[in-house]
Amino acid sequence: MRDTIVSLNREGQVIKESSRMELIDRLEFLSGAFNEFSDTLHDETGRFHIFTFLHYEFESLKSDLLAIARHVDAEERKERSESPQRAV
Repeated sequence: MRDTIVSLNREGQVIKESSRMELIDRLEFLSGAFNEFSDTLHDETGRFHIFTFLHYEFESLKSDLLAIARHVDAEERKERSESPQRAV
């Protein structure tokens, strides 16, 4: 099922199933928490360059994942519009 994203461990066993929207919601929540934590750290000291780099990488990853989700959604809409609905 395309709306379910499966996380596997190294042995290939399913460890978690999530909907695409659940993953996007989690990314948005983590991004907000990351931003708040980053602001707090930078207010107290200016030495957190590694944290800033990690934050940038996280935001980049989030952007990539959201782009993939949008692409998959667009592909699914295209497939649905091109294929006739089957009667069950």
